[in-house]
Amino acid sequence: QKIYLLCSTTAFLIYIDAVIFDPTLPVIAQSKERVEMKCRHDDSNLNVMLWYQQTQSGGMNLMGYGYTGSEPILEKEFKSQFEMTREEVRRGSLILRSANESDSAVYFCAASTR
Repeated sequence: QKIYLLCSTTAFLIYIDAVIFDPTLPVIAQSKERVEMKCRHDDSNLNVMLWYQQTQSGGMNLMGYGYTGSEPILEKEFKSQFEMTREEVRRGSLILRSANESDSAVYFCAASTR
């Protein structure tokens, strides 16, 4: 069975300040495997969490975002394959329901005040 590489990086910031994101390691997933990429930072004032996908061509795509205390919003092209959770203001996850080769990319978590 083929193995696909998915990277989760949490160093992309919209709100520039002394915010610390927990580092993450690359993930190698098997075909059809469920993958959860976690994001955690240390600033409780950043109530918006955003996820981006950078493809092999270098393009950066907004996947979705979530405000603290409300349902996350995914862009339509990602709704069938991904979901987002927001445990609290400083923690959230991007979940890939069933990995396939086209999902190989670098995933970025970002945080903002708005």
